[in-house]
Amino acid sequence: ENAPEKRIRLFGTNLVGTANFLEREDVERFLSAIERLGYNTVRLHHFEEGILKQDAADSVTLDPVKLDQFHYLISRLKERGFYISLDLYASRKLKPGDNIPEFDNTGDYSMKNLICISPAALENWKRFARNLLTAPNPYTGMSLAEDPVLCSMNLVNENPLTGTWNHARSSRAAQKLYRQKFEEYLRSQKTAPDGKSITRNGLFIEFLNALQLRCIKEQMRFLKEELGVKALLTDLNCYAESSLAGVRSELELVDNHQYWDHPSYPLKRGDYPFVFQNRSSISMNANNPRSLMPTRVFGKPFTVTEFNFCVPNTYRVECPSVFGGYAALQDWDGLYRFCYSHTIERIRKNTIAVSCFESVADPIMQLSDRIIAMLFLRGDVRPAPEVFSMAVPENVLDSRLALNFPLKFQMLGFVTGIGSHVAGRSFPAGVTPVSPGVDFNDVGKNAALWQEMVEKRRAVSATGELKIDAPSGTLAICTPRSESVTLPAGNLSSGGVLSVKDVSTHATIAALSLDGKKLAESRSILLLHLTDISNSDATFFDSDCRFVNSQGKLPLLVRRGSAEVTLKVAPGAPLQVQALSADGDVLGELPVSGNTFPIATDRFPGGVLAWHVTRQE
Repeated sequence: ENAPEKRIRLFGTNLVGTANFLEREDVERFLSAIERLGYNTVRLHHFEEGILKQDAADSVTLDPVKLDQFHYLISRLKERGFYISLDLYASRKLKPGDNIPEFDNTGDYSMKNLICISPAALENWKRFARNLLTAPNPYTGMSLAEDPVLCSMNLVNENPLTGTWNHARSSRAAQKLYRQKFEEYLRSQKTAPDGKSITRNGLFIEFLNALQLRCIKEQMRFLKEELGVKALLTDLNCYAESSLAGVRSELELVDNHQYWDHPSYPLKRGDYPFVFQNRSSISMNANNPRSLMPTRVFGKPFTVTEFNFCVPNTYRVECPSVFGGYAALQDWDGLYRFCYSHTIERIRKNTIAVSCFESVADPIMQLSDRIIAMLFLRGDVRPAPEVFSMAVPENVLDSRLALNFPLKFQMLGFVTGIGSHVAGRSFPAGVTPVSPGVDFNDVGKNAALWQEMVEKRRAVSATGELKIDAPSGTLAICTPRSESVTLPAGNLSSGGVLSVKDVSTHATIAALSLDGKKLAESRSILLLHLTDISNSDATFFDSDCRFVNSQGKLPLLVRRGSAEVTLKVAPGAPLQVQALSADGDVLGELPVSGNTFPIATDRFPGGVLAWHVTRQE
C-alpha cells in the first residue's frame, strides 16, 4: 500500500473448510509450515458455512466464536507478512429464512445462478458481505474492508453463467427463469433466430454475459462505494472461453483456475471411486497452463488462485517446471496451489494418506512448491521481452470466433507473452495487438520459434531459458540461479550447469541455488529428484490404474528412480553431496567423482527425494 511503485508477485495456497478455523497453536504450526514452503499469500476458501451461526434462521448471521478464530488467523498472517485473498461466495447454503422468493431449496450452490436474476439473492449476498467485511478485527484494529492485508477478493467462485445457469447443483427454479428471461431478451432485441441452434445458442451466451456483467458492476459498486473495500475485485475465475474476455475486461483483476487430471466422480461427487486419465501434460502440448495464457487481459493483474496436478497422476512432477516456469515467462502476478488442507484435523495430526488435492501430507507437492518459489516467486525465469494480445471482437459471437482461443495462438505462449483484450479498447504500451487470425509474419523475430512449436510441437522461449519438446515429453529450464529437467527416462541437459544421464523413470530433477549466487558459483545447492509418491494399499478397478477404488493408507511409497547427475560448476573445492530426509535431516553422504554423482530414491532407508550439494570455501 505504501510502495505503489513496487512490483510484487504472490505465491501461496488455499485453506478450505474447517481449516480456516484453527486453534491458536494450530495457527502457529500452519504459519511455520507455509513459511518454509516459500509462500507469501493464502486464499481463504469455502469458509462461509463454518463462520455462520448454525441455528440462525438465515445464512448471513455470523457466529462470534468462529469469526474470532477467523480474525485471529488473519491477524497472524498479517503479522508474518502474508497477504490474503478470499471469496464472498463459494458454497454457502441458503435457508428459508433468507426470504429469497426464487429459491426452491434445490441445489447446493444455488446462489451461483440466482444472484444475477433474483434481487433478493443479490441483497442476501450484500448482507453477508457487509457482515463479514465491516466487522472490526480486534487483533488488527481494522475491518477487512479497509485492511490492506486483503489484496484481492472474488465475488462468486467459479460462476460464469454459461456453466452455472442450469448446473445440476444450482437452483432448478432459477433455470426456468433464465429461459423466460431469454425469450424476453429476444423480443426486446427484436431478434428473430433463424432456427439454427448455433444462432440461438450464440444469442443465449450473449444474453448471459450481459446479465452477468450488470450484476458484477452492481456488486463492485456496492463493495467500493458502500463498504469502502480496498482490495482488487475479480470474478469469473474459471473457463478459458474467448467470449468471457469482454466481461473480464471490466474487472479490476483477472483470475482463473486450472487443474491437470482433475478426477471425475461417477457415483458421488468428491468421493471414491473416481476416474482420471493419467496422462502427461507436457506430451499434450502442456495443456496446463497453455490454455490459461490467452485468458489474461492486458492492463489487469492476472492470478491463478487454484491450480494443481492431481494425485494419483503419475506425471504430476511436471507441475513445478511446466506451471511455475511458464507462469514466470508470462509474467503472471499470483499462483495459489489448491489446496493445503480441507480440514483442521489434517493440519493438527497430519497422519492421513495423500489425497487428490491436499499438500499438507504430500512430499511431492511440497517439494514442487520449492521449485515454483524459485522459478516464479524469486523470479529466476525472466519474463518474455515481448507480449502479444489477441483482439477479441466486441461482439465475439458476431465474429464467428470459436469459443476457445485458437490453439495456434495458445502455442505462441511457449515462446513469448500472450493475452487478450477487447478490440477497439485501450491496452498498455508495449503490448502488440494481433487479430484472431494471427500468423507467423505478425510476431517478428519470434516467428521461427513459434513455427517450430506449431509444426513440430517443440519450442525454445524467446528468453532461451525454457525448452519444451512435447513428442519426447521433456522440458528443460536453464536460468542463472536454478535449472531443472523433466523427462520420462534417459538423458537430458538443461543447457547450463545441470545434466542427467540414465534416468530410470519419469522424473523432475532440479538444482536450486540457496545462497543467491549463480548456480555455477553457488556453494549451497538444493537438488530435488521427484518421481512419485503413492499410498500403500490403494486399489483400482482396472489394470491401467485409472479407475481408483480406494485411497489407501500410510506409509507412503516412493517410486524407485535413479540417475547420474553432473553439475558443471566453476573450478574450486570438491562437491559434498548429502542425502536429506523429507524433514531435512541428513541421512548420509554420496561418493562424488569430479562433478558427477549417482542419486536414487532408494539410496537410504525411508526414501530420498532431496540432496544438499555444498562446497567449502
